[in-house]
Amino acid sequence: KIAIASIIRDEEGSGNLGRFLDCCLELEQYHKNLVYIFIEGDSSDRTYGVLKDWTGQRSCSILEKINKGYSPFGKTKDVKRTVHLAELRNRLIELILYLQDVGEVLMIDANYGWKGDLISSLREVNAHIAAPLAVMHKDDSGRYIFYDIWVFRKNGREFWPIYPYAEDMQFDNPVDVDSVGSGYLIKRQVLEAGVRYDGNNDSEQVGFCNNARNLGFSIRINPKIYIRKGGFKE
Repeated sequence: KIAIASIIRDEEGSGNLGRFLDCCLELEQYHKNLVYIFIEGDSSDRTYGVLKDWTGQRSCSILEKINKGYSPFGKTKDVKRTVHLAELRNRLIELILYLQDVGEVLMIDANYGWKGDLISSLREVNAHIAAPLAVMHKDDSGRYIFYDIWVFRKNGREFWPIYPYAEDMQFDNPVDVDSVGSGYLIKRQVLEAGVRYDGNNDSEQVGFCNNARNLGFSIRINPKIYIRKGGFKE
């Protein structure tokens, strides 16, 4: 089975959650063995109710509510924020490993959308951790602005927003990178080897990827595939 795992907060009011769940529905056309594992907490909108209704219609789903009472974090490298996110993502891993028949995990944030069979496109990369590019809107030249520049890194350097996003980037073949974020397909063996999220020194996702690389696992991007912040509206 393939687990789609996400930590989710306050995504219903913006419409992001609806677009995200529509993308999950589209994946069901290609994959009949999906398992949904979601953690929601501290939302001030209808996020939990929507997720409860949606997962209640699927026998292969887990929805866990974890309220910490934290005010919404800004998009910063605040250690309190990254440690909190690491704890939640590591809880997702616990739930995933409890299911013995899950072989792959699409760890993805619920404020992204995509088109088509994202899972099969990431499998083509043939890596232990495989990611698409994470983008926002297009610039005046028609190229996407890169979004998660703090987390995506190559040769020890952060990505930048403007195409080609990093030095030595190629767009015809998979690209080896140091770390990825936002959404990525993980092979079960990575989690069984003890790779976990660490938010003490940097982004919890950078910590996860560093721990994976230290154990010899490969991390690659499929540069032909995009997930978009807020979904694809155009």
